[in-house]
Formats: sequence, structure tokens, C-alpha cells
Amino acid sequence: MEKSLNLMKPLFFIPLVITGVVIIITFFVQFYHYVHLSTKEATTVQPILYLGISVIIILSVGILMIWKKFIDMKVEMHHLKSQELPRSVEKTTESSTYASTDLELLQTKLNNVEKIGKRTTYAISVTSLVVVAILSFYMYEHFYEPNLVLTSGKYIIEDMNGQQVDAQVAWYATKEEPFHVYIINSNLLSPEKIETLKNPILSEETVEIPNSVVKKNPPQEKTVYYKGWKGALMKANEKNTSLIIPINFKIEESDKQLGEIMIILSKDRPDNIHSNTKSIVDANNHQILKSIITVYDVENLNEVELSAIIRHEFGHALGLYPSGTKDNLTYHVYEPPYAYVSECNIDDLVSLYGGDLNQTPCDD
Repeated sequence: MEKSLNLMKPLFFIPLVITGVVIIITFFVQFYHYVHLSTKEATTVQPILYLGISVIIILSVGILMIWKKFIDMKVEMHHLKSQELPRSVEKTTESSTYASTDLELLQTKLNNVEKIGKRTTYAISVTSLVVVAILSFYMYEHFYEPNLVLTSGKYIIEDMNGQQVDAQVAWYATKEEPFHVYIINSNLLSPEKIETLKNPILSEETVEIPNSVVKKNPPQEKTVYYKGWKGALMKANEKNTSLIIPINFKIEESDKQLGEIMIILSKDRPDNIHSNTKSIVDANNHQILKSIITVYDVENLNEVELSAIIRHEFGHALGLYPSGTKDNLTYHVYEPPYAYVSECNIDDLVSLYGGDLNQTPCDD
């Protein structure tokens, strides 16, 4: 009995260890929250992942029940063996004969239970490998993908006749009226991704990035960046400007093209660009009347990429020209992990809304 129990112990403990690992993976996935997965990837990975986890948990419960049944049968077998032992060499009892028959049947059942336990353990192991392989593939692809960059299309400024103009333009805002931002085709993204889209506009948080990471001097120091435009605009509003810098944004989802700023989500995949912005202006007064941001191939963007695109294009929607400096947020090519609003962008905005219509993009 002791030998069989020792053989079954791995079948019992291995699933428990695997289940514990799976629970940890589940918590990690919740923390990871598919930030690095696009909408399409998330809708594919999430069902597979949670189906796999459910199967593992169900099989683990099954192996516990098998283990309990195995122990009970072993105890019963031990009891029958004690009945089977003859009282003397010459004499056996009728009860020992019955016990011998029952013992054979029980041994057969015990062997079957052991086979089921082994198969269940193998099933748990295979399912776990599938879950871990899926996670590993997407984590490796998104955490270690080198030189990932996003490319913006040309910032287009058109007058009310549809003619392109080359001019510095700004909003003529009022403190009382909120700026309406409408998201068009919001059904292309999950509610979580829509919140991700809003954060680069509404967030007031800051982040410190080592200069060595973004290749700035002095390399041993850190620079503060803004995660959202609202925080940056609050900082800009500390300066006196002749025009009011917009700060109060109301973001809504709509099927109609309304609002001062529209964010159009598109399935289209134009070559080599992820997004662009067009501002319609009163060229005589250098006044923006409407800005239209278009985000392309939106279903294949993960949360980091989506945040970076909105942060980049919203700068154009406010009137900032594309920067001539690579490390600047408004440069046409940028890296998503470091696409934050800098003090340089704030200075540009203060200059623009301060009436310096000949201002040039700052050197970040």
C-alpha cells in the first residue's frame, strides 16, 4: 500500500502545483490587463486563455476527487488483505475466500483509478503548456519587439474653402464653455480601450524618465513628462497668454461628426501611417474652427500605441506644428513608450497662444 501511495503522490501534488501557478498567472493577466494587446489580439487570446484556465481548475478538482477515491480504496484493500490472511497453514475460512475475490475486483478498480489520475495529470500539464505558450508568445512579441515606432501623416490645415494654408493657428476658447471632443465609431474598441483613448487627453499625471533612456543631456538626470494634455495645459495656463488655452474637455461617443475636436476611429490601413490630423481654420484670423483626428487600423493597436497616437495627434489638434526634432512628441515618427508631453511642448503652446504666430517648434 505504501508503495502505491508513493507512486500516486506525484499525480496529486503536480496538479496542485500547476493550479497554484495558474492562479498566479491569472492575477498577472489581470494586472497585465492586455495593455500590450490590440483589440483583435485580446478578443482572440482572452477566450483561449480563460478557457484553458477553467479547464485546468476543473481537472485539478477532478484529480483531488480521484486522490480521495484512491485513498479510500487503498484503505478498503488493506482491510480485505487482513481478512484474507489464513489463521493457519492448513485452514482457511470462507470469509477469506470472499475477501480474495473482492480484493481482485478492488485491485482492478484501483488500477483504473490510477490510469484516470495519470491521464488527468497529463491533460492538466498539456493545457498548462498551451496557456503558458500563448502568454509567452504575446509577452515576448510586445515586450521585446525592437525599434517599434509610429508614423503620423501630414498635419493638414485647410481654410473653409478646402484650400490648404501654411499658417500658425490656434483656438479662440472661452473659460466658461467646455471643449467638446467626440469619438466616432467607438464600437470598434472595447470600453477599456475607449478609456485608454481618453486618458492622454484628461490625465493630469506626470512620469519621470531617465535622460539616458530618451538620449537627452545630462544623461544622469531625469525629466518630467505629462501623461495627459490636461495636466500639461494646466501648467501652460500658469503663464499669461493673449488667447485662452483650452483646458476643459468634455469627451463623448457619437455617430455624428460633432464637436470642436473629432476623433474618428477607422479600420482602414493606409500605407506607412497610423494617424493624421486636419484642422479647418479661419485663415484671416488664424483661428481653428474644427480639428479632425483620424486613427487608422484601430483594431490592431494595443493600449500603449493607442495612447501614444492620441497624445501625438491631440497636440496637432490644439495647433502645434510638427516638430523638426526627433525626440519631440509632435515629430512625425515617434516611439510609443516615450511619447509623452514635455515642457518643450508646453513652451510651444504658450508661445502659440501668446500670439507668436511665427514661432517655430522648440528643440526638445
